[in-house]
Amino acid sequence: MNKFLLLIFALVITTSLNAQNFFLIKDFPEEKKYEEVAGDVYDDNMISFTPDAYPAYPKGKAGIKKHVLKKFKYPKAAQSKKITGKVIVQFYVGADGYVKDVVVARKVHPLLDEEAVRIIKSMERWRPGYHNEEPINVKYFQSISFGK
Repeated sequence: MNKFLLLIFALVITTSLNAQNFFLIKDFPEEKKYEEVAGDVYDDNMISFTPDAYPAYPKGKAGIKKHVLKKFKYPKAAQSKKITGKVIVQFYVGADGYVKDVVVARKVHPLLDEEAVRIIKSMERWRPGYHNEEPINVKYFQSISFGK
């Protein structure tokens, strides 16, 4: 009976590891050149710590900048009213690698704030960060400047 349980346990562990490796290979291909981007990580007591691996975005910070520039659309109503400023957006990269909980941390004007949130929400999936071999949520801030 003990040998049978040991065999089942080994089979479950092997299947789990193979499924995890398949998930990583399938969803985060090497040709995208994911690079870690440091963010803020807190435990349940809101104490900051350094994870084993930060989330990674294709081409890292340069990839984020490229994404913002590619998706950037200055609202015409804001342009005509000469509304300018730097919006700061807070968001999390979840344990599943998707951007979530996107909010404006520093508002400028509703037109600009809405555009900044749209840009961040349109980011492609990140490779999640890890701590103690578990995927974690990581908080980020991204500034987006309009007209300056």
